[in-house]
Order: sequence, then C-alpha cells, then structure tokens
Amino acid sequence: MTVKGNGYLNGSARPLTIGGLAREAGVHVETVRYYERRGLLKQPASRNGAFRIYPTEALRQLRAIKHLQAVGFSLEEIRELLALRQDERVKCGDVLARVEAKLDEVEGAIENLVAIKSFLQKTISAAPGKVLPASECPILDVLEKRSAERVSNESFGRRRAESLRSDRPRRAKRRIAY
Repeated sequence: MTVKGNGYLNGSARPLTIGGLAREAGVHVETVRYYERRGLLKQPASRNGAFRIYPTEALRQLRAIKHLQAVGFSLEEIRELLALRQDERVKCGDVLARVEAKLDEVEGAIENLVAIKSFLQKTISAAPGKVLPASECPILDVLEKRSAERVSNESFGRRRAESLRSDRPRRAKRRIAY
C-alpha cells in the first residue's frame, strides 16, 4: 500500500491516522505515541475531526527509526541522527562519524562476544564430568573467580576511558577479559 504526500493511503479518501500509520509501519499505536513523546516523531498539526492526520513523511520516518534500531542504534542516537538532517550546517561527514562510532561499538561488542564464547568453550572442555555434586563442581569456582575479576577490570576500564576521551564523537572500545 502506498501513501500519497497528502496523508492519504493510495489516494483514497481514508486519511493516515495514528492507527493507519502504525499498521503501515508494522508497529503498535503505543509505539507511535512513545516516539512522539521521545521527540522522534512530530505530532501532526492537521486534524480530521478528533483524529490527527499524519503526513507521508511520518511513515518514512517511522520506518527509518525501526531500521536504525534493527542495526543497533539506540533511540537517543536515532533522535540525534534524525535531527542532523534538519541542520543545514551539518555535512555528510558528520553523519559518517556517527555511523563509524557505531561500527566501532559493534566491533567491540563482537570482540567481547568472541572472548565470552572462547571462555565458555574452554570451561566446558575442562569440565570434570557430570557426576560430581554441584557443591564440588570446579566450574562454579572458575565462573565466580572470573566474575570477581571482571567487576574489578570494568571499573578500572571505565575510569581509563573517561580520562582518554577526545573531541571526536567516538566511544572508547570496551573490552572485557574472560
């Protein structure tokens, strides 16, 4: 189904209300309202009686929000990205810097997940068997020890990252040792 620029579906006399907008974007009405409250979508000015009529742009923007969420952007990051389009002083390089920062974040998360996977695989392969009582299971000792070390390493890493921040809008990569 296509939406015409005037806020009507397929050129019909049926206006694009909040229900129609939600249905076309594949979200719940409450999601549309939530995005409006968070400043991601503007509430439409035009009304058809008691119903708000959404412009075509709202559907495009709602679909963009869902896509950006699917590729890992937070709602705050999405709000900032969408606001960049409105600022004539912003260049494509500014948008690129934010996408590169997200890529750095994703790469760091992947590295952490690979380290977690490796740790779990080593723990499983070193397991003494399944017959020991849990109170004597060395796996729990290893997991508890690593957990205590991780908490200590994370607080040090957070302080170190804060001291190394630069003007570039990149996030410090956070790597956790497992």
